[in-house]
Amino acid sequence: MLFDSRRFIALMLLFFCAVPLFAKDGDGHEKDQLKVLGLWEDSGWMSKSKCKKNREIMRPLLVLYNDMIDDPNDDKNRDVHQSAFYKKYYHKGEDREFYNLVKERFPGFTWGKYTHRLFYHWGFEYGDPANQDKLRVQFFRKLPNASEQEWSDFIGIIQEEQGTRNKKTIAATDEFFNLSGDRTFARGIAGICYYTHLLGDLVVHSTSSTDSAEAVLSSKFIAKNLDRYVKDLATHGNQSEFQKYKAYHEKVTFAKYESNEQYAQAMIDLLAEFVPQLLKRNLSETFKKKGLEFVK
Repeated sequence: MLFDSRRFIALMLLFFCAVPLFAKDGDGHEKDQLKVLGLWEDSGWMSKSKCKKNREIMRPLLVLYNDMIDDPNDDKNRDVHQSAFYKKYYHKGEDREFYNLVKERFPGFTWGKYTHRLFYHWGFEYGDPANQDKLRVQFFRKLPNASEQEWSDFIGIIQEEQGTRNKKTIAATDEFFNLSGDRTFARGIAGICYYTHLLGDLVVHSTSSTDSAEAVLSSKFIAKNLDRYVKDLATHGNQSEFQKYKAYHEKVTFAKYESNEQYAQAMIDLLAEFVPQLLKRNLSETFKKKGLEFVK
């Protein structure tokens, strides 16, 4: 049989079109988070062994971060899921348990086309869920006869879960790096890694991709809220690097890019340029004690 190149190309296009293009997988999120912490680089072949070691050391914390944000449904991180550290703060399937509790309290509700992002992509320490508009749309779509008081009660449940997860994330960061209760550094690292995950989701989907993308916070919102966590890392030392970050950030504006996705990647690159400098200035010994080595 002769090779039919046109048919082959058509089949390949069909295959790739069938793959969801609205989110990074855990591997992609972990690499982004390691990059902004100065612990990973894609092109540095001389530091390849350092990157590999850094990722192995950081896996327990990064898997915990990303499982709290996403809806994990595979067993590739089974070793982490079974560890005492992970179980202290979270257990696999906890997101679904919370989802089911909400459905029991409000029969008929489902998160539908927006998926887990309605509950878990709400913004780090933001108070009201930042994607409240999408929550409201879906709530009254599924419960058209619900009252405003029921809507308020619904939001209250989401807020309570949000607060619990934020506290756990910060506490886990504190314990992992042995920060002795230093909430500022713990909050800074956790908040930056949280928003890096959301930025990564924006990078990989196009504006015409799945409806689930509507529940992702905009890159403009994320960029605005990131400053407080970058500043956390400069709090105890010389803030000149933070001022450099702020000055550069003022030049890296949404108006310079054609889409959410391009601006999201620019923000990841911005973090990867400046955050490692703050960490090296203020937490170099902390990272060294964990066996971590900065690669840039």
